Amino acid sequence: MLVATHNGSFHADELTACVILSLLHDDFRVIRSRDLEELERADIVIDVSGKFDLKKHFDHHPKEFTKTRANGIKYATAGLIWEFYGRQLLLKYTNSIPELADVDNEAISRAWTVIDNNFMQFIDLTDNENKLIKFVKEAKNTYGGDVDEFYELVIKKIIEETS
Repeated sequence: MLVATHNGSFHADELTACVILSLLHDDFRVIRSRDLEELERADIVIDVSGKFDLKKHFDHHPKEFTKTRANGIKYATAGLIWEFYGRQLLLKYTNSIPELADVDNEAISRAWTVIDNNFMQFIDLTDNENKLIKFVKEAKNTYGGDVDEFYELVIKKIIEETS
């Protein structure tokens, strides 16, 4: 499985997506580029290319991309890959553990939802949520940015935004 993502600085969303895909595919390899020709050589292209067919291309950056969760949090690359490949990953691990081999699809779906609600949406939120970014910038100017109270304030805001 050859996965392509952008070069330059990396973010939690595409890094998490790559980890998911690497755990799912033993032959995982990654290329990092912005050259469209090179990107298209990959089996899956994440977080770059300006395309989002949700089969090969998983880029949440185009203006036309509006996929959001029921709570309004917009999907980023981590959440997209989790949505499309997370259940397969959970099945891979439950099937590899004899005590879990008979876990049914309902249990897999519940586990998938718990992970999405309690982990993935937060990764997506950090990459997408302009409202949160604006809040942090504005609060930083007021609270100093590095103090413990500021850190706690940001955590409370994230919980508020995702509840």
